[in-house]
Amino acid sequence: MADRSAWWRAVLVVVMSVPAVAFAQAMYRCGATYQDRPCNGADSKPVGSHVRQAAGQSTGAASIDPVCAARGTAAQKLMWEKESGRTLDEQLAQPGVDAGLARNVYGRRGSSLEVRRAIEADCLKDMAQANEAAALLRAAGRVPQPGATGNQPVLPAGSVAGASSAAVQPSADDGVARKAAAKAANCATLAGELSELNQAQRAGGDLARMDVLAARVRDTQSRKKAAGC
Repeated sequence: MADRSAWWRAVLVVVMSVPAVAFAQAMYRCGATYQDRPCNGADSKPVGSHVRQAAGQSTGAASIDPVCAARGTAAQKLMWEKESGRTLDEQLAQPGVDAGLARNVYGRRGSSLEVRRAIEADCLKDMAQANEAAALLRAAGRVPQPGATGNQPVLPAGSVAGASSAAVQPSADDGVARKAAAKAANCATLAGELSELNQAQRAGGDLARMDVLAARVRDTQSRKKAAGC
């Protein structure tokens, strides 16, 4: 409790030290993008509904992994596009778009800030699972293989074979661990998407929505199978 009280006092100090104008800063929609300043050579459209959210985005940002923070920012921008009326198909047609993230965002409900925080939380959970899988693999690499004898021959000090074996084995184990960690993270992400889609199907909707959800479920299941999950 003492730590939590100290944290809130620190937050209040930071908030009170920020000029009031920072909280009045608006976001401007310039075509298909959003920015914190008026558009150049075009009519500026302030997006009033996002002013308070833009001011509160940095809360707790210092404690978030940079990769997950970037993913959360991308998710929030996708939500802004969704709120402005852009469809999922239009998003997927954009070059360089993260299709998995776009599908994830469009399958969620809530404000853009709520979706951002949820995506960041999922990212942190996936990273924790990947790190745990890598740790288990590293631990398994130190367990004697079946059939190995208890008395292994000891190579002379300075032996070339012993030196090369010691140098090659850790790098090989690390490579396997990295691949397994990446696979675990990908499988966790796909499992999360599938769970959200199943929840959306249970919530119901019109015929067109249910058809879209069914197609996305089939696509996610295919990607899971292809990834070996």
